[in-house]
Amino acid sequence: MLNAEKVYGDDVEIDKHECVGHVQKRVVTRLHKLIANAEPLLRSLTAAVKCEGY
Repeated sequence: MLNAEKVYGDDVEIDKHECVGHVQKRVVTRLHKLIANAEPLLRSLTAAVKCEGY
């Protein structure tokens, strides 16, 4: 979009690679946090199921 409008002149091309890398980093960080927070819950649920004999 900004490349088509040439807002920075004819010589400048805008590369979105940095933006994609930033988003990827944020997604991976949140995924790691989600897994870390879910692990204790999964352990307790697994223990509860084993106690009930399923």
